[in-house]
Amino acid sequence: MNKGLLSIIIPVYNSRDRLAECFDSIVNQNYNGLEVIVVDDCSSDGSLELCREYEKNHSYFQVFTKENEGVSAARNYGLARAQGEYIQFVDSDDMLYPDACRRMVERMERDDSDLVICGYYNEREQRKVLPLDLLLKGREGILEQFPSLFTRFLIHVPWNKLYRRRILEQAEATFPLDLNKGEDLLFNLKVLEQAEKISLLPEALYFYHNVNDQSLSFKFREDSMEIEERLFQSVAAFWNRCGGKPDPEFLSHFYLTAMKNKLYALVGRSGFDARTCREYMRKWGKMKSVSGLYDRKQCFGVKDRVLLNLIKCQRTRALYLYYKIMGD
Repeated sequence: MNKGLLSIIIPVYNSRDRLAECFDSIVNQNYNGLEVIVVDDCSSDGSLELCREYEKNHSYFQVFTKENEGVSAARNYGLARAQGEYIQFVDSDDMLYPDACRRMVERMERDDSDLVICGYYNEREQRKVLPLDLLLKGREGILEQFPSLFTRFLIHVPWNKLYRRRILEQAEATFPLDLNKGEDLLFNLKVLEQAEKISLLPEALYFYHNVNDQSLSFKFREDSMEIEERLFQSVAAFWNRCGGKPDPEFLSHFYLTAMKNKLYALVGRSGFDARTCREYMRKWGKMKSVSGLYDRKQCFGVKDRVLLNLIKCQRTRALYLYYKIMGD
C-alpha cells in the first residue's frame, strides 16, 4: 500500500464512444496522487487502442487486458493490482467532476472514516442525488441512515464512494461472480458491516450516464425475480445482523416496487404471450419473499393490498390484464 495514493479502477468493455470523456475527467483531477487501473474486458470496438493511447501519454495509467468475464471479474482483477491507500471505482461511460478525488480524500481524512459516500448527477433524470452532511458512527449510525441511503440508490453502486483500502481488506470484499445485476450492492453490504465510520458528502462529484436503453437495467430478464429475491434476503440478513428491527417497512416497500417493475417488464417487454407471462406470475407468487409481502400488507396502501391479494390467490389472468392495459 502506498500512503496517499488513490487507485481508480475502471472496467472497460466496448465503451469507445464515451471513453475519452471518462479518461479526460480523471486526467483533469486536481489531486496529484493518482493510479489509474484500466481493465479491458476483451473489447472489440477500439476501446483498447484508446486505452493504450492514454497509457502512453500519462504515466499513472496502467492498462490490463483479460478474457471477457464481466464487470465484476474486471473490478476484482483491478482491485487485486491496486497499490493505493484509497480505492475508487469509475464506470467507463461516466465522469468525475474535477475536484471529486480531492474532496473525497479530504473528507475521509478529516473524519478518519472508512468510507465516503458522495452525491451524483443522474443524466437520465437530469437531477442531483445528494446525501445529508453526516458522519455515521458504528452500527447504530449506519442503521439510522441506511433506509434513506438505500431507497435513494446511494448504497447500491460502487462509483459514488471512496473506500479506504484497509476496510476492503478487513471485509474481504470482492464482487460476486455469479451475478451481473445487484453484485455492487452485495459488495457494499460487506463493507458497511465492517465500517466504523462513514462520511456522507452532500456534493454531486460523479456524473452518472445511464441513458443506454440497451443495458441490462432496461431489458426483461428471465431471472429477474430470482435476483431480487437474493438481494432482498441479503439486505434483510445485513439489517438483522446489525441489530435492526425485524421486517423493516422500507425494505418491504422497495421490494414491492421492484416486483411491480418486473411485472411491467414481463408483460410489456418480454415478448411472451399471455400464457407464458402467467406462468412466470405463478412462479413468482410462490417465492418466499413475495409471500412475505402479503403477511406485511398492513404497511401498504389499498391498491397495493389488492395487488398482493391477486398475487397470493394466483389470479394471474387479472394480473396480466391489468399490466397489459397499464402498458398500452
